[in-house]
Amino acid sequence: MIKRSFSYGQLMFGKFDRSKLEAWAIAGQLNENTLDRIGHVGRFYQRVSMACPNRNLKISDVLTNDVLQKFWKEAADEGTEIGQCPLVH
Repeated sequence: MIKRSFSYGQLMFGKFDRSKLEAWAIAGQLNENTLDRIGHVGRFYQRVSMACPNRNLKISDVLTNDVLQKFWKEAADEGTEIGQCPLVH
């Protein structure tokens, strides 16, 4: 069986709903890299939500690109090549 693979951009900005992604994960239809990316994105957004508790504000109104990149790196598993945070322009 060929397993699905999604990039960081697809996971963060994709047009599929979360329940579909969860169903693929439970069914074993996602490759290991995608599962690692999902964990990384989840940890990253957890850090961002703790730093920006007011949901009425945009992330860019509260956090600088440097802080976002710092959170991105800190949320990654050690030794993982992650590149630039997709939210940083």
